[in-house]
Amino acid sequence: LVAPIGQITGLHAAGNILYVATSQGCVVIAVTKSGLLEKRISTEWTQSFAQNNHQVGDTWIGMGMGKLFNASKNGTIVKRYQVTYRGRKIDDIDAIVDDGKYLWLGTFSEGLIRFNPTTGHARPYKLPNNNNLWNRVNQLQLLGRFLLVGTSSGAALLDKVSGHASIIPDPTGLEGPFSVISTYRLNKNNFLFGTSAGLLKAHFSPATAEVFLTMVPSLSGRNAEPVMGIEEDSSGTVWLSTDYGLVTYNPETKQVRKFSRNKGLPFDLFTVRAHARTGRDRLWFGGPYGLITFLPSTLSYASVPSKVVINSITYLFSNKAHKKTAFQSTKTVLPHN
Repeated sequence: LVAPIGQITGLHAAGNILYVATSQGCVVIAVTKSGLLEKRISTEWTQSFAQNNHQVGDTWIGMGMGKLFNASKNGTIVKRYQVTYRGRKIDDIDAIVDDGKYLWLGTFSEGLIRFNPTTGHARPYKLPNNNNLWNRVNQLQLLGRFLLVGTSSGAALLDKVSGHASIIPDPTGLEGPFSVISTYRLNKNNFLFGTSAGLLKAHFSPATAEVFLTMVPSLSGRNAEPVMGIEEDSSGTVWLSTDYGLVTYNPETKQVRKFSRNKGLPFDLFTVRAHARTGRDRLWFGGPYGLITFLPSTLSYASVPSKVVINSITYLFSNKAHKKTAFQSTKTVLPHN
């Protein structure tokens, strides 16, 4: 759907406006009754998005090398920021949340940074384990005075008032750390985590200020199944983008359904942050090969396998390949003695 302007690295929905982040710029798609209207608003590497809670309807756009843009309701960039700390540009902005006073920025290698867009002041926050993977912040979620922080080495809960951060226990049972790739808020205190090890359920207890993680049984039968993106449709079914296609998961019934290229997808490899929902029920997923969109409510599922149809026959004769399609002939005679 989108012109070839690089790998899709992120999606964000603001009403009927879709922001598309790519390695070669940012594209805005307006979803209208007459079709899709597309325009490019930046030619710089785009990383992340967030709703602007300072100005209702606006959107924050995180870029490479600490650049931060503010876009209006129609997708026009109205202000640009360069986030610096101690006179130096911060690293790529991979995650953003806006609590109405500050922006919380997850960076590629410098951890978590609090930024005041009014004064331009930036302050880093130290996470419990100060190694390289903990400094790679991929996902952020607001929980009142707390901030849920997903990194490439696990998850942590930060008290924004005291500045204290605690590690959330790892439920995966893996020898190495798990990377938090995507998050989705089901309701006030319940979330889904897409990780390098699979899908996790997260419950936040306000009474004890703790987060409890539990593992969802394997969706694909593999030991490790990275979940790149999570979106929920209007029926309550959760759609997961992975590196082997799309998967639907019903949190109530635990029913799982898989979609891959042999079930109609144009491609089955998806990228981190490249997922969104516009309007009431239109879902979007992106990857290195493009962008797909569909309405889950219009999908139909076959109850029995479809009939086998031969589209073409290719045979080797006299060291030369010969091919006949079903449209060329209804009868094919193979060379024989």
